[in-house]
Amino acid sequence: MRKNIIILFLSLVFFINPSFLLCSDTDIKTVQLSLPDKTWSLEINLPDFKIEKASFNKDATGRMLYAINPRTGIIISIFLEKAAFAGNNKVCREYYWARAQKSPFQKDDIKFSEAGNMALVEYITKMHEGTVVNQKNVNAYMSKDDVWIDIHLSKANFKPHEEELFKTILNTVRFNENYVPNQQECLRFGSMFYLQRNYQKAIRYYEKALEFEKKVPRLDRDTKRVLIDNLGMAYGISGNLKRAKEIFEYGIAGDQTYPMYYYNLACAYAEMNDLDNAIVNLQTAFKYKQNMIKGERMPDPRTDSSFAKYMENKRFLKILEMLNQ
Repeated sequence: MRKNIIILFLSLVFFINPSFLLCSDTDIKTVQLSLPDKTWSLEINLPDFKIEKASFNKDATGRMLYAINPRTGIIISIFLEKAAFAGNNKVCREYYWARAQKSPFQKDDIKFSEAGNMALVEYITKMHEGTVVNQKNVNAYMSKDDVWIDIHLSKANFKPHEEELFKTILNTVRFNENYVPNQQECLRFGSMFYLQRNYQKAIRYYEKALEFEKKVPRLDRDTKRVLIDNLGMAYGISGNLKRAKEIFEYGIAGDQTYPMYYYNLACAYAEMNDLDNAIVNLQTAFKYKQNMIKGERMPDPRTDSSFAKYMENKRFLKILEMLNQ
């Protein structure tokens, strides 16, 4: 079964689009940050903030967010990552603050405190490289399960009356203990694991995303195609050909001219030693090859491992010649 991945499409949809982090609560934007296999999310209200960057690390054990409020000038960065070792919020603070001491930024008026489940450090950077910046900084450190959290707020040209701006934001930080990933998060997690070739975990999240879609269709055509295509391939590559066949047949039932469903179904039949059905679906795939997603290429059956055992079969080779005409 083919193993090439629609990387460009996946990255555009699931990795660099930070809007998937936001949920609307009247006029308040609530950022929800969760990690795979966790039953909780970190939530924080950030009205008027513009998210500039949101990403995961390579193994999906951590993620970050960077956002700016153009009106107030406050910058926020949030990091979730696997804890260096066991420890509560104060241990987390001690670890990260020790590292912060090595930075070249001047730190004055340092203050340590605690607020709820957060261990705080506040300080002012009055000068940087000979320039007066008077930047207020607040780091809020948290610990949850095996995850450490660092929330950093900063504002240049800080005035004393703006202290309340920091407190208002931090007062909204909370854990949602009953978080259930929505469809977009399931797509995101599934795609992350798919790109890592961790197909079992990809299957888990892609199946959940497909369940959402069956109940309330929301995905655009191409996103749904990628979901079904990759879910079916994840099953096929994992050796569950029966389920892979079911997934591709489901895709065909609702989208009868998308060629990759037929191509991958042909792969499944080929690996199930059903050459007749493999040929029928391969022919149908090439019939609709003009309907590929933009950026996709029709695979070459001659180099596909699913068809390797038929490369000396005269009937199959003749079909391949006809497909290339």
